[in-house]
Formats: sequence, structure tokens, C-alpha cells
Amino acid sequence: MAEIDRASDIRDDVQQLIRTQIETLSLASSLTASQLFEYHSRVQAIQTLYEELDQINSDRIALSM
Repeated sequence: MAEIDRASDIRDDVQQLIRTQIETLSLASSLTASQLFEYHSRVQAIQTLYEELDQINSDRIALSM
């Protein structure tokens, strides 16, 4: 059950990060250096969260066999 809760939390985090990415890209002005750094940091966070989701799913599959 803890894995299911963690997976749900990860999906929520990813959705929030993606919403923030979309908001950042929809700004009318060019991104500042700080905004660009934050954007790339969110990209890395999204990748890390998806890797964690992949691991949770792999663990679930292994347990079901």
C-alpha cells in the first residue's frame, strides 16, 4: 500500500512541475537566467520522479510473479 501512495504522490508532484513548466513557457518575455535555471532544475526533478515511478512499477511486477 505504501508504494501505491508513493506513486500517487509522485504523479501529483510531476503534474505540478509540468504545470509550472507550462506557465514558465507561456511568459510573454524572455526567461531570465534564474528562470532558465529553475526550468532546467524542474526538468531534472521530473526525470528523477519518473525514474522512481519506473522503479516502483518494476518492483510491483517482480512481486506479482
